[in-house]
Amino acid sequence: TTALPSNSNNGSNNSNSNTSNSTSETADCDSNSDGSQSGGRQTLQQIHENLQRMSDTLALHRQTLRDHSTSTLATIETILKRVDALKNRPPCAPTVEPLAEAAPAQTAVA
Repeated sequence: TTALPSNSNNGSNNSNSNTSNSTSETADCDSNSDGSQSGGRQTLQQIHENLQRMSDTLALHRQTLRDHSTSTLATIETILKRVDALKNRPPCAPTVEPLAEAAPAQTAVA
């Protein structure tokens, strides 16, 4: 197995650059206060806020999916009831077309 890389500040001796709890740090910051590269580190507060937003979004999607599935099931049940009603109805009586009225008889002229 391979060891995971550590977050050692690329060898810098500034131990405070990784332990800051300041919320003034930005998520897109590219360097630490000592000039070493941080790779865009975020504060725990920012990570927590991002995770909370994602959690809220997932909850909304979950509810939307529940609503759609409930609606879909109701539609399917309605269709099945209609199909059952069509299968169970008595056969249709044959329709009788009304006879066309006979044309007035023409009398032969002699």
